[in-house]
Amino acid sequence: MRLDQTLYGSSRIGQEQIDEIIASSDLNLVNINTATQNIIGDKYFEMSNHLGNVLEVVSDRKLPVNDGNGNIDYFLADVVSYSDYYPGGMMLPGRSGNANSYDYGFNGMLKDDEIKGEGNSYDFGARMYDPRIMRWLTRDPLEDKYPYLSPYNFVANTPIQAVDPDGRYIIFINGYNVSDVIVGPFLPGWSVGIKNKSAAKSLDFAENAYDFSNAGGHIGANYWKGFDRGAMKKWGDYKAQYVDGSPTFGMQDIDDDFRIAAGKSQGRNDAKSILKNLDEGETIKIVTHSMGGAFGRGYVEGLSEGLAYQVGLHNAVVSIEKAAAFLKGVEYNGPGYMAVPKIERVVDIAPFSGNSKSGYEAVHPNTFQMSGDNDGISGNVLWPGAETIPTKPGTGHSIEEYNANDLPTSRPSFE
Repeated sequence: MRLDQTLYGSSRIGQEQIDEIIASSDLNLVNINTATQNIIGDKYFEMSNHLGNVLEVVSDRKLPVNDGNGNIDYFLADVVSYSDYYPGGMMLPGRSGNANSYDYGFNGMLKDDEIKGEGNSYDFGARMYDPRIMRWLTRDPLEDKYPYLSPYNFVANTPIQAVDPDGRYIIFINGYNVSDVIVGPFLPGWSVGIKNKSAAKSLDFAENAYDFSNAGGHIGANYWKGFDRGAMKKWGDYKAQYVDGSPTFGMQDIDDDFRIAAGKSQGRNDAKSILKNLDEGETIKIVTHSMGGAFGRGYVEGLSEGLAYQVGLHNAVVSIEKAAAFLKGVEYNGPGYMAVPKIERVVDIAPFSGNSKSGYEAVHPNTFQMSGDNDGISGNVLWPGAETIPTKPGTGHSIEEYNANDLPTSRPSFE
């Protein structure tokens, strides 16, 4: 049985074949000490396109080419497998080789070759997909939202430019947005870099991105320096919203009570818009950084109250309209009752407290925290009620020092 270990950078980049000798003429390597010696050729790296389709897999071994005189002229990549696909994901005949040596393929999803054969079934998490007919094997749980589409359709029949999200919604709350150029030389644990504010609204990587920031989106995606993209890939969700946790860009932002109150107000205000953009069954995750931690405490509370209020208002209207239809003796064809969307979890990254050395009690039962031992701004203090997520030694305060692959695994979209 082959054992594989997934390799990550900002997202999945490949796999390592555990305890398998790939390239060696030395029989003694069967008993190699992997703690002190390295095996070449057991690590596979995937080459993907804009849809995440794995087109080629190469190993960490390079193949020398002789110049004819006994010398090495140049090196070639060790191609482990290659695959090309029809738009719907079926592999093109004659344009794939040794594809069963790697676990991932179309849209970067896990292949399930056991029953239907190589590349004929994919596990997308919520449902199984057959690329030969470009159809899901079960009905869409949200089919009522799309009456003009088959409940078995894949990405609205536009596979060359779309990928299928899994039914979640991520809210990113940034911290104080003063330029790194100003704070970098003076605050330990903060990586120096220049923020390009003109790129703040560049959300093309997230097809369904929304920005309800009270700062008009001038921070948005740019603040996160790629962590947001890593989180989306980690959780398989590309529906995102950016909220500014630095409400005034002034010194009063340092005050925790001010930020908690501002977050609560913003959460209540955003509830209606968020509810409008959620489909039935979708859950919400909230990720904060630095001063966004205290803002997030208020935001979670305000959003929870706001969602409950908006759903209650909606359901009251439905009840009135149903009663009116009953009295008129006609069939009611309006919207149905709604359930309050769930906030699935909160993740605080290097949360900063200006008033309290111990931080603030979590307001959500599934609250996690990532902090660094070299953070001279927030310190490495676990806020009450949060579950710690380990980070590598030497991690500081800047968001770019944290790895989205360390985020807790999300639950399936539909249970």
